[in-house]
Amino acid sequence: MTFKARLLPTHELRQAGQSPWLDNISRRLIRSGMLRTLIEESGILGVTSNPTIFDLAMGNPQGGYETEIRRMIRQRKSVFEIYDSLTIQDIRDACDLFGPIYRKTQGEDGFVSLEVVPALAYDEEATFQEATRLFCAVRRPNVMIKVPATPDGIRAIRRLIGNGININVTLIFSIEQYRDVAHAYLAGLRELWAKGRDIRGVHSVASIFVSRIDTMIDKKLDILQQQTTEDSRKSRLSSLKGKAACANSKLIYQEFKRIFSNPAFVHLKAAGARVQKVLWGSTSTKNPNYPDLIYVENLVGKDTVNTMPDATLNALLDHGRIRPNSIEEDMEGAHQTIQALESLGILLNEVGEILQRQGTKAFRDSFDSLIRTIEKRVACEGGKKVLSKVVYSKGTQPRTLVELPLVKRGDFVERLFRKDPTLWTADEVHQMIINRRLGWLRVSDWILSKLYKLDQLRDQLKAEGIRDVVLLGMGGSSLAPEIMDLIIRRPGQRPRFHVLDTTDPGTIIKLEKSITYKTTLFIVASKSGTTIETASQFRYFYEKVSHRVKGNAGRQFIAITDEGSPLESLARQTNFRKIFLNPSDIGGRYSALSYFGLVPASLVGIDIRILNQRASALCQMTESELRVEKNPAIWLGFVLGELAKQGKDKVTIWTTKSLRPFSSWLEQLIAESTGKEGKGLIPIVGEDPGPPVVYGEDRVFVVLKLKGETKPVLSKRIQTIRKTGFPVIEIEWPDKMMLGAEFLRWEIAVACAGAVLGINPFDEPNVKESKDITFKILKEF
Repeated sequence: MTFKARLLPTHELRQAGQSPWLDNISRRLIRSGMLRTLIEESGILGVTSNPTIFDLAMGNPQGGYETEIRRMIRQRKSVFEIYDSLTIQDIRDACDLFGPIYRKTQGEDGFVSLEVVPALAYDEEATFQEATRLFCAVRRPNVMIKVPATPDGIRAIRRLIGNGININVTLIFSIEQYRDVAHAYLAGLRELWAKGRDIRGVHSVASIFVSRIDTMIDKKLDILQQQTTEDSRKSRLSSLKGKAACANSKLIYQEFKRIFSNPAFVHLKAAGARVQKVLWGSTSTKNPNYPDLIYVENLVGKDTVNTMPDATLNALLDHGRIRPNSIEEDMEGAHQTIQALESLGILLNEVGEILQRQGTKAFRDSFDSLIRTIEKRVACEGGKKVLSKVVYSKGTQPRTLVELPLVKRGDFVERLFRKDPTLWTADEVHQMIINRRLGWLRVSDWILSKLYKLDQLRDQLKAEGIRDVVLLGMGGSSLAPEIMDLIIRRPGQRPRFHVLDTTDPGTIIKLEKSITYKTTLFIVASKSGTTIETASQFRYFYEKVSHRVKGNAGRQFIAITDEGSPLESLARQTNFRKIFLNPSDIGGRYSALSYFGLVPASLVGIDIRILNQRASALCQMTESELRVEKNPAIWLGFVLGELAKQGKDKVTIWTTKSLRPFSSWLEQLIAESTGKEGKGLIPIVGEDPGPPVVYGEDRVFVVLKLKGETKPVLSKRIQTIRKTGFPVIEIEWPDKMMLGAEFLRWEIAVACAGAVLGINPFDEPNVKESKDITFKILKEF
């Protein structure tokens, strides 16, 4: 008696017309031979990747990337180049492993997917360009480029298919989204065919994300259950849980069959076109109470793909039971489920829109995490941490400091980095303001995942021959990058940097005479997007560019603003080259290390990574040192605040020559942050050092020195002032690149001084008043 060996469930899927893919990729998986084993022994016919998968792989020290990353850092590759090189090589290697399947099945199977940068999800042109670049870079016929099914993504998909590029369309949740994707695929095929191109080699899948549908709808059903006391209604609501995802997928499959049996496709099929297969993604079970293969065994159908993470694949191989064409079972029940949900006000199209936005954000966050991981590796290879040296003269640190409640409680550091507004005030209104103004504390970590964007823009401008960068901005939006330029950049370095923080006609005319519009980029910077002066400057220069430069005038402009501001809307309407959306919880005078400071600095050639690394080192030290008397930035603020309470509130700032511009930024930070409620610090800058006799007892001296830069007169005055008994705080920078750390040191110190004085250093009581007055003057003019 002979027994026929049972086929693996993956082979049964293949016989039923469905291709099992793996939803995972890593260098270790590829190079260890594990992926080859999955192909040859487990029947896997393709693999997908996404930013979350790569983030997990590259963040693992055992992931197999360490040697390659170190090599590229030594070669001074940019962070994006490192990411790009690693992912493209992984995809090429995987494509080569699946190559025999691709050839044997004549293009039916054997595909590997690579996703475009998630930040481009709502930018059609950038998505099209990036997907095209990736397809050409991988140079394998069995690669698919993943593009999200956002409105911009769908428009890009049509163009990409029309250029013969294989596309895996992701983040589809509803039948409406699917329908738009399928029609974009058909339109792209028609365009390709109309060009006389061979359409037989174009492949695409439409990826439906399954389990997240149940996760969201189950939560909605839970809420409805909590709102009712009727047992019968509760039971009805409970019976709908865990059914929406499969029901939605079944209806989408019916739409797939209808579209690809339509005459619109039949004549393309006769010319060799292939159907755009439906791919079931996100098929792992999120609810442990549901069967682990609920989204596999119930969604088997011809011309489909199921891409499974490791755990789901292992479960399938262990105990999967394949029912051919299960996707068409109980269609009446699927319709009833969707109708029942709609009767409760739960609409699948609305759920799909929400999930798509959440999905794009989740992938964007994963990509940011991945880039941040690489940035930190680059920083680690960059050498040891460097900090400035701080020296307090005798008597500068009041004995009363140790009696401050903020010090005695012993938890100031934790509360500061927890962003506890009660450090400054008990007033609920002011607490609300403070809650929206503390994003600068960890901005050096936030910006890590964004620096590659600045690299790319800088390289574009260099290639296009941009010779001048003009910053249109007022106050905090423009002062910090101007200080960076004055302290760090070499005279005559290109591109030239111009800061226009005025509407004075003479200044504007002088600027115009010094630039050529065709080779000038304008940065429009405004947190609120309503700054009258900046808006006026933009309108003036946009009109000038429109008359002097052929093509899209908006390409000569970039914007830095908060999300949702009028400036963002204006920038999109006028097709700005780039829009940088800054965190809304960072105020203007605390924005030096955010986009407002680092975008202009990067574009004019300043090494913003070193600036940010120094700031990050200070931030880490500040957060980790819980003893405030040993804390480099917090103690400085406590000292200044307590001295001010004792009447020593005139902060005289002396600097060596190179650091003189920094005092202007420091003056604005101190004056605007602490001059409230009759309390605060009064910064005094630009004063030539005098003998002790000319100073009153209300003085405290802050001396900023660059190591190796001497000024005998200043040194002599400091020594005399110190001997006389005045409080003196000396901070020596080891080099000019400490500017990044010093920006953060003083932001923290001024915030802490405000806590000691009991004032809110983050409010802007006169900003709206100033804007209203300016608007009135301009209107009258």
